[in-house]
Amino acid sequence: MRRLSRAVLAVSLSLGVVAPGPALATTYLALGPAAVFERADAVLTARVADVTARVDGDLVWSVVTLEVMEWLTEDPETGEDEAPREEVVLEALGGEAEGRRLIVSGAPVWRPGDEVLVALDDEEGLASPVVGFAQGLWRFEGEGLVDGEGRFLGVDAAGALVRADGPT
Repeated sequence: MRRLSRAVLAVSLSLGVVAPGPALATTYLALGPAAVFERADAVLTARVADVTARVDGDLVWSVVTLEVMEWLTEDPETGEDEAPREEVVLEALGGEAEGRRLIVSGAPVWRPGDEVLVALDDEEGLASPVVGFAQGLWRFEGEGLVDGEGRFLGVDAAGALVRADGPT
């Protein structure tokens, strides 16, 4: 029994050395496409121009630069007399910088060069500015818009937005 206790202690200590720092959990509501767009403060199409990361204390943040192709809603940061922004910079929890790596389950994956449709939440202090984490991000691929799980953004027979197994 004493050997088992020492083995458990050794494993526990080694895990502490391998994975130091706070453990974080990701929670968010599962949303359908219509709910994503209803909750969005802004919706736009863009090209992912750049993805970098920065460290802030114990956390790593991805910094994503989007070149706006089209605003599908008003730009929430410009006034009536101002032109909408041509570039948007987003910060989302997770990434790799300065030898640190933070993986956030359910976070959007950004790839430079991708053309995307994004539903944004303008609220300060969120782990992700994308509505519902990755649920508010679609990539333009071949025949349509595809989410991070490979499902298409489509329209059902009643005219409602849905996630579909193929282009609709």
